[in-house]
This record gives sequence, structure tokens and C-alpha cells, in this order.
Amino acid sequence: MSLRIKEVLKEKGVSVIQLSEKLGVTRSACYQYINGNPTAECLERIAIALDVEIGELFDIKKDKKEN
Repeated sequence: MSLRIKEVLKEKGVSVIQLSEKLGVTRSACYQYINGNPTAECLERIAIALDVEIGELFDIKKDKKEN
């Protein structure tokens, strides 16, 4: 499972600078959230700032089994 914050930013037409302003953090901190392992609280704040469900920030790949 990986984060797809970059993809959601692109889908929403929001830049990292705009997200950092909405979160009230530096661009550097915002990049760390995007490229690192943000806390659950940070993910919740990002989801609220982007107006998405928190689950949309994750790329969950499901294995499909053939019968």
C-alpha cells in the first residue's frame, strides 16, 4: 500500500505550495508528508484540505485470483 497524495493533488489541480498554505506548514514539511510517512493526523489534515476521503490518499492494490 502506498500513498497517492501527488496524484490527488494533480487531480484536484492543487500545487504543493497551495497545500502547504492550507495546512499552515512550510513547503519542505509538505514535501516530507508527500514523500515520507505522514502521521494519521497529517493524513487527516491533508484529506480535509483536499476535500477527499482519507482512503483516497492510499493506493491499495488488490490481488485478483482466477478461478
